[in-house]
Amino acid sequence: MKRQSQGANATRLGAKLLTLSGGKLNSAQLRAILDVLPNNVALLDPMGELMLVNEAWLNFAVENGMTRREAASGNYLNVCRSAASTGDVIAKKTAQGIEKVLKGRIKSFILDYPCDSLTEKRWFRMHVLPVQCWGERCCLVSHADITPRR
Repeated sequence: MKRQSQGANATRLGAKLLTLSGGKLNSAQLRAILDVLPNNVALLDPMGELMLVNEAWLNFAVENGMTRREAASGNYLNVCRSAASTGDVIAKKTAQGIEKVLKGRIKSFILDYPCDSLTEKRWFRMHVLPVQCWGERCCLVSHADITPRR
């Protein structure tokens, strides 16, 4: 429980730092903040495009068959919507939660979900928090491995 709450606190701290900066941090500074966070973290623009991801996000992607380039680009929200259109209930909840945070309808979104690999069963907790970046309402998406607690 302590590890999860430390990860959640670090994610909230990262979101707070981004908001307090008023969007005045450059990409390198934002990336440095994200890289100290222990969870897989991405910063999404108002349309759901990946703006920045941290090293943990990239490492997780590579461990699961993606390239670093694939993991650092694209529209995360559209990927969720696409999966939702095939009947993926978790992807639908994810897309709806991210959209609500981006539109300011909710202050945050949390979802626990299974994410099995070829070799192990895993569970993750996703936190979505709003942040202001360069004058726009963006969001920070964080995925924490909660498998040991399940």
